[in-house]
Amino acid sequence: MPRRRFAPSTKTPAEKVKGLIALIQIAKREMAMATEVYKGLVLQYGGCESSTQMNESQLLNLLRHMQRAGFKIKPKAPEKSPEADLVYGKMLALWAELHTVGKVRNPEEKALHKYIKRQTGIDRPEWLSSAQATTVIESLKKWLARKSDGGKNGN
Repeated sequence: MPRRRFAPSTKTPAEKVKGLIALIQIAKREMAMATEVYKGLVLQYGGCESSTQMNESQLLNLLRHMQRAGFKIKPKAPEKSPEADLVYGKMLALWAELHTVGKVRNPEEKALHKYIKRQTGIDRPEWLSSAQATTVIESLKKWLARKSDGGKNGN
């Protein structure tokens, strides 16, 4: 299996340092670290009184120490595209129409989310792939096109 290669970073050294300082501050807050303990670590790993005076290497060493102590870096949530909003809007519109014609009892988004989970196994609509979203939309369209089901409607 070939090794994954990552695109080279386009961040400047100053941006990298700023990002590391932000991560360290998040770690300090999430670990409920006392100010005295934090200042001691900054002095130990950077030989200075403030993380803003540390270089990239020193900041990385401090961050690694915090990770060994239990801090976990959480990945950023992917940004939603405008297309994703349109696709979800289509699902909501179809769901509302199903309610209007009496095929769905509960018009709330929560009920739509449950339907999406039943159809795809995915908990959140924003996590759907394009193919999964298309499957949901097509199933809603087919449900809407079906003749009345004699009062045995879902949700």
